[in-house]
Amino acid sequence: MTLRLLGLLVVLALAWTLISGCDDGPAEVSEADRERVVEELQGRSFRQFDPHLDASPRKAVILDFTWGITLWAQYSEEGHAVNEWEIFAESYSVEGSGSEYTIRFNEVGSAQGFPSECDDCIPTTGVSFSIRDVFDSEKMSFRLNDPDNVLPLPFPVFGSWTRFNEDEYFN
Repeated sequence: MTLRLLGLLVVLALAWTLISGCDDGPAEVSEADRERVVEELQGRSFRQFDPHLDASPRKAVILDFTWGITLWAQYSEEGHAVNEWEIFAESYSVEGSGSEYTIRFNEVGSAQGFPSECDDCIPTTGVSFSIRDVFDSEKMSFRLNDPDNVLPLPFPVFGSWTRFNEDEYFN
């Protein structure tokens, strides 16, 4: 009976090692793959409104790749912003492979416009987003990742895979 118990413990230890070894998250991509993803996103802007653009109240999210990367969020009522903030970085890291990539901000900054103005006041720990089918505009979808629930209103908005509308960038 002791040998059976010992054998079971060995099997459980091996299983634990295999399972925990697979939980490292997405791996950093090669420089060539990173450049390919960055090039695909460069100059593009993606927007999503909940429930829709003209609704009141309305939550809005913009992912903009015109200058580095910007995640902008707004909650508005009757056409007026109640909460508005953004996090941004000049560059970002790309992790993942195949059809799913995770984007992480490098040297992130933040700003809030409403309810009061401030710089570098939005917590960003753990914030990232994932993209599916980045090379297929017809299928591309996003998921915002906020595992520590640090983002202020209007989050959470899009914690599941969501198609964002692509807009032209306007100066």
